[in-house]
Amino acid sequence: MAKRARKMMNGHDNIRFPGPGIDMIHHEVTVNLFQVVKKEEVLLETLVFQGRILIERGKPFKNASGFRQIDFIVKGWTATAWSKALKQDILYILSEGTEQPTSTIISQTKQRDFPATIQFDLKFDVRVGNKTIVSNHEGRPEGHEFRTIPPASDTRTDLAPTVSLFGHDDIMDIGVLASPAGEMRFMQNPPASFMDEGGIIQLRILPIDCNDKAGTTLVSFAELNLPIKGVPAHLVNQIPVLQDQRLRRR
Repeated sequence: MAKRARKMMNGHDNIRFPGPGIDMIHHEVTVNLFQVVKKEEVLLETLVFQGRILIERGKPFKNASGFRQIDFIVKGWTATAWSKALKQDILYILSEGTEQPTSTIISQTKQRDFPATIQFDLKFDVRVGNKTIVSNHEGRPEGHEFRTIPPASDTRTDLAPTVSLFGHDDIMDIGVLASPAGEMRFMQNPPASFMDEGGIIQLRILPIDCNDKAGTTLVSFAELNLPIKGVPAHLVNQIPVLQDQRLRRR
């Protein structure tokens, strides 16, 4: 009697999107700093920001196109780098008092959750020397082929691909002027006439990529269905954290 061929399963096909929760992700953001000279971009330096982002994920669901999806909101973000050209510390920080847009995680096939595409959507400020020079800048980086949520879970950086897709609105233009006291002042989105009207330097910041270094789930909002009644709630409940109402609509 012929031996029947054994059916094999790829273990990675058995991985699912996690339930709702809060993640902390450490990452590096690399950008190029250019000086704009007669409409030409001259590279001054490449900056590598060390960052940490806090996101809250909602419950996975099937979207109108039939793909599994998770909505999430960025709750906190800071990233810092030292600029040799400006001789200043540069800080990216989530904009205060601004409702953050909803970001998404969407499966790339209808058959399984991973690999997935992550589309970040966040509004942030840029500070130089503790002074805000850019306000409410909207960044929308996008990455494909993610194999785990949160990315780089347990420092598995091989499961978190490089994010290198950015929209045109991710570009930042900054004008540098001198104050009466001789200090640098900055102007967000300077006009075309900036250099003819007393401007000293025109700068342009273009993102290159973002690499996740570690990702940890801090809080899970799992709904536990216990078959045995009378189990004390404090034995299974997470520390109470108020969920974002925009992520509880589904």
